[in-house]
Amino acid sequence: MSPALDALGLPDGWQEGVGPHMGAMVVVLQPPSVLTHQMGATEWRLLADQLYLGGMDVAALYATALVKKPGDDAPTVEESVPYLAQEIQRVVPRYILALGQEVYTALTGLQSELALYRGIWQRLADRYDWDEALVIGTWTPAEALENPARMSPFRRDVREFARVWKSKFPDGAPPPLVQRTFGEGS
Repeated sequence: MSPALDALGLPDGWQEGVGPHMGAMVVVLQPPSVLTHQMGATEWRLLADQLYLGGMDVAALYATALVKKPGDDAPTVEESVPYLAQEIQRVVPRYILALGQEVYTALTGLQSELALYRGIWQRLADRYDWDEALVIGTWTPAEALENPARMSPFRRDVREFARVWKSKFPDGAPPPLVQRTFGEGS
């Protein structure tokens, strides 16, 4: 378990995110194993390639899930949000890539169709108590592969996420790790 997150207090069977704390976070709907196993090699490669083309090494990315337990007894999105809020408090990302409608809505509070807001930087919803992070939403890699009309916007959005991160940290060096206690700074 990541030392910065060992106080997260996840219930049994729930999974925390993985990766370094370098100011960038990607959030998917299902647990982090989705990024390597369930997402599938094609979807993962598409995401990694677009990040690379935007100037970001995928190794710099902290990946987590909104719903932190897989399976039929998975919690609801609303049950999961408090844990994601705690994780964001500890990782303190500057930039978040939200993959898919449910994730984007949970992070920003915007209820409109993702097509209206994808590719536009937004602030985190107030319930996350972290004003420094910007969120950009886009389709999931699977959605981009299933619907050819979504592929080009997906590529642009992911590259924009990587480009902005790279412009802030041109040498790829991470910002200093700042650990916050949940509820601090309110």
